[in-house]
Amino acid sequence: MSNLKGDFFGGITAGVVSLPLALAFGLQSGLSPVSGLYCAIFLGAIAVIFGGTYTLISTPTGPMTVVAALTISQAIGKTGSLELAMGTILAIFILSGGVQTLFGIFKLGNNVKYIPYPVLSGFMTGIGIILILFEIYPLIGLTSPSTIKGVVVGLPHDIGNMNLSAFGLGVLTLAILYLAPKFSTMIPATLIALIAGTLVSTAGGLDVPLIGEVPQGLPNLQLESLLTVSFSDPWFII
Repeated sequence: MSNLKGDFFGGITAGVVSLPLALAFGLQSGLSPVSGLYCAIFLGAIAVIFGGTYTLISTPTGPMTVVAALTISQAIGKTGSLELAMGTILAIFILSGGVQTLFGIFKLGNNVKYIPYPVLSGFMTGIGIILILFEIYPLIGLTSPSTIKGVVVGLPHDIGNMNLSAFGLGVLTLAILYLAPKFSTMIPATLIALIAGTLVSTAGGLDVPLIGEVPQGLPNLQLESLLTVSFSDPWFII
């Protein structure tokens, strides 16, 4: 109870910072912003119960977003649509969670210390480059291709169709994220950018793509999605 006040405000701060990012990560994964929102909510709740580190904040992250996006795009490519791919996607994620659980049980995570730093640095640099490439199209107000090749090949042809309002709003958001911490750290820069960008877009009547309506309440469990899993290529799931 002595830490209740600090835990309360720490939780509020973590939520304010992570939820806007979760919306973006959900969209970037190839599913929807709402998927990222639900992921942040359930991940935080489950990590509190099973997590072993009290100071760790469990939220969707950029590296895992890229991994999820590649998995989802490949599953859609094999099945032909997101609806048909959902079973395969869920099977992959559940299997990944099982493997991670086994790593924790057998303390295999301790072997991370043997990974050379250049390997880890190269991995994180590659993740950053992929994230930047996939965000170029949304920055200019267009729908991004599902592959890196599609982005690189299509960008020279599509750059002329950019939405200038969306591009300007994106640049404003980047500027706020960079400059806000220089003046104050009391309010998270992500929250300031989110509120400022929304106000500018609404007040100015800008014609920019929107996230859309976020459903109220929790999603209904649809276990029948698991029944759509395709085992025609089991090595893909593994």
